[in-house]
Amino acid sequence: MSAVIAILLSALAILFLLLLAVLATPVQFDIWLRKDGKTNFRVVARPLGGAGPPLPLADSSRKRVEKPEKEAGSAKAPKSRKRKRRWAGRGPRAALAVPDLIAGLLRCIRVRSLSLDAEFGLGDPADTGFVYGLLTPLIYGCPRRGAVSIRPVFDRSVLKAALDARISVTPITLALPFLRFGWRIIGPFR
Repeated sequence: MSAVIAILLSALAILFLLLLAVLATPVQFDIWLRKDGKTNFRVVARPLGGAGPPLPLADSSRKRVEKPEKEAGSAKAPKSRKRKRRWAGRGPRAALAVPDLIAGLLRCIRVRSLSLDAEFGLGDPADTGFVYGLLTPLIYGCPRRGAVSIRPVFDRSVLKAALDARISVTPITLALPFLRFGWRIIGPFR
């Protein structure tokens, strides 16, 4: 009996170590977007640092499956009982913690390559210039490994873009921002 328990515990330990190894290796995402009248995009994930098989996550060329509509009599009646508000007062704390969560998640993302060629116009020259001014840190602050070209069009409304990006994320590093976010919401009041 003890040999069976030892074998089961060994198998569980091996599975845990394999799961930990998979979570500790980066997942590479290849993003492709084209906007010229019609929007076309594709997102492919490659686990195990890009050595794994390509897993398509989103593709605009794929046909969408229509969901069947529910019958009118099959809907559930709403509950009339009032529930206790366990999370009362946590909304403002969550709203204050969201920017830190987004910043923490962005720190976990590594941009491997980036190529953006875009042309935009908002119809109003003042609005176009304002948005272009907001985009200049992106245009001139990118490292040499990528090329970002954004051109404003001041005389008409237009949006044309071509984006090719390769980013990588290590799944286990995403845990810390979420734990920090949860602690700021659920943790003790300060």
